[in-house]
Amino acid sequence: MELLDWLKDQYKWKEAKFIHQALIESDQGSKKIHFWLNKDLLDWHIEWRDKCSVTPCVIVDRMIRTKDQKAFIEWKDGWITVHDHVSEGYPEKGHEVEWGSLIGAMIKYGQETNSSLQPIQRTKNKYSQLEQLLPLISSEQRGLLKDYLQEKNFRMKKSEQLTELCDQSPPLIDCFYSVNQAKKIHGVLLWNGTVEPPEQSYHGIRHFLMYWLKEHGEDSFHRLLESISDMGGLNEEQMYLLLSECLKPYEMNLVVETIQRNEKSEQDIKNAIHYSLSEWKHSKILVNLLSKWFDSRKRGSKDEAKTG
Repeated sequence: MELLDWLKDQYKWKEAKFIHQALIESDQGSKKIHFWLNKDLLDWHIEWRDKCSVTPCVIVDRMIRTKDQKAFIEWKDGWITVHDHVSEGYPEKGHEVEWGSLIGAMIKYGQETNSSLQPIQRTKNKYSQLEQLLPLISSEQRGLLKDYLQEKNFRMKKSEQLTELCDQSPPLIDCFYSVNQAKKIHGVLLWNGTVEPPEQSYHGIRHFLMYWLKEHGEDSFHRLLESISDMGGLNEEQMYLLLSECLKPYEMNLVVETIQRNEKSEQDIKNAIHYSLSEWKHSKILVNLLSKWFDSRKRGSKDEAKTG
């Protein structure tokens, strides 16, 4: 039996045709299909998608069930899952509750999930090599980096100290790449997950928080944080781990990568430094706002304990 006929039978479609290899147009709407070769990874993603939905405002692109209520079908040497395909993007500012509920659910469930999967390592700490590369750049370029280098070492040390305070680990989270993973369906936020191994890190969430702050400002950012906190997963140790991740000077990875390139000009290096220093300023604002917000949450918890 051909794949399309097998899908029509299992999902009770009357009509269906491939738009391309991973997209099908059926009488029940547009559907995307994912191919899986690792059953443990598939099982983790099935549960991840089911657990991270927050009724009624957020759903994750869960696996559509077959006629036998299975989350997948077997096909050749692997498995196939079917999901709704939606193209309309989800709005951001003014929808902090929905976005925060999604992130909060990821953090909460990410602490509860257990898996034998090897987490993916997306982060690169190339910034630690920067001092070794200073002799390769001009004195003018070194001058631009002078203040940054002192602060970088302070932030790296502070990040390590915060991590050492924690017995907990960061949550196990499906890779979070872009706000473009969010779509709108019937007025609800539909989050599109990946087919990749999860990461045990706040890296994707840090990137998202930085984006939100830059795009929507401090008031919207604080409303987002409150919504994340309302989901109940961001306890004191998780706050420390999030702040620890935000302190890491990833901004300078670009400078290191540019210096190490075989073909680069003085202007390329200068542009990389200026861009990275601009991002560095934004990350300082992010860390400052998070620190103040964490402190206010801790004070509030202590005050509640006293009155209770």
